[in-house]
Amino acid sequence: MGATVTVGTDGRPARRPPVDRMVRARVAAGVHPHVALGGASWTARDHLGLPGLVPGAPADAVVYPDDPRQHLDRPDRPGAVVLRGRLVRAAPG
Repeated sequence: MGATVTVGTDGRPARRPPVDRMVRARVAAGVHPHVALGGASWTARDHLGLPGLVPGAPADAVVYPDDPRQHLDRPDRPGAVVLRGRLVRAAPG
């Protein structure tokens, strides 16, 4: 229908479901995994007016060892997290 699907976290932390659960709920409701994951990442950035993967943009990235669209059971277990160009979390090993 042309609607933008995003995943929001505007509730109080103790009362909102985790983002990965919200993504899986959208897929269970019939949203394609690529669109559901985009709603928690690149589509949400664009909707908020933030730059995507372009030169000079903040280097924020979540990196997975496998395609998260094929493994929706583990989006909360990335291989690495980069915020503003700095590695802030890496999987053990």
